[in-house]
Amino acid sequence: MKTKFLPVLLILSGLLVTADKTYACNDPPNADLDASPNPVCVGCSVTLDGSGSSDPDPDGWITDWEWDFDASDGVDWEDPDATGEEVATSYSAADSYTVTLRVTDDDGATDTDTCTVTVFEVLLSPDPLYVCEGGTASLTATVTPDSASSQVDFDTAAPSIATVSGSAPNLTVHGVSAGTTQVRAKLGDCVCETADVTVVGVEIEYPYDANNNGKIDDPTNEFSFNAADPAVLQFYCIAFNSPGADADKFRWTIEDIGTIRGEWSPHVVGDEYTGKGLNPTVTFTGMPNNNSDFGPKTITLSYEGLSCTDNETIEVFFEPLAKNNTGPEPDDIPDTIDLNEVVVKERR
Repeated sequence: MKTKFLPVLLILSGLLVTADKTYACNDPPNADLDASPNPVCVGCSVTLDGSGSSDPDPDGWITDWEWDFDASDGVDWEDPDATGEEVATSYSAADSYTVTLRVTDDDGATDTDTCTVTVFEVLLSPDPLYVCEGGTASLTATVTPDSASSQVDFDTAAPSIATVSGSAPNLTVHGVSAGTTQVRAKLGDCVCETADVTVVGVEIEYPYDANNNGKIDDPTNEFSFNAADPAVLQFYCIAFNSPGADADKFRWTIEDIGTIRGEWSPHVVGDEYTGKGLNPTVTFTGMPNNNSDFGPKTITLSYEGLSCTDNETIEVFFEPLAKNNTGPEPDDIPDTIDLNEVVVKERR
């Protein structure tokens, strides 16, 4: 507060009296704003703090803080974007935005301050991303503006399932164990963007080498049939139910037995020789009555769109033992299997 002393003439009882009268002059306030974090990503909150503003008058104070978040569309103090000493906002597009703060003191004087808030945008593709357990997949990170790429960091929400390496725009996702997680693009504590990641475990649980001796010498990988007419060999397969994976994208094939091809149920549309799902059944009908085409046969499990596979070897032979397939007519083959009774191998 500044004070001026002005002479005043008073006429009292015919006398001219000189006196001093005090007049007060108001100094305007000082606006001061801070934006944090800055830069910030699209959709992330930025805090605008006007607490640094002050009134230089010893007995004055600030009564109002008014905010405009984007000067490019005009500043209208009749209808400010927000009021208060501290406010928060976010932006929906990458750009540079001029933020304006206007403060008013107790005498109605005003002052303004501005700052530029820089907003980045990050896009991750593909989203969702599928990667093999133990494998890798490419992920593209597009940062706008491109000059901000070096300021964006990347991680995953669950490193025990997947990790990520590289920098924008070229990232590599490493599948650690079957499951689901997210790749996160981060600017400080702000998560700018996420991409869903599914790590697919491709593993045959049945048939398998129950003795774990690398040999085909037990009922879990030996299959035979008798001389029924037509002789039929049928068995089911079970895949590990990988969390988050699409069961219909699991694919099954098996080697032919001579000229007889195994038909799967369920199977890929238009291709009965490629099974699909977690527990399909394969049937060979019209088996020959000799061992010339028998022996080890390979079952292969894969996942549509990925390169990961798993294989199990079974042995097919003609030997009329009590444990063997009795060779039922195709119409007598059961439509369903009680999977609760099946003993499958433990995951590797």
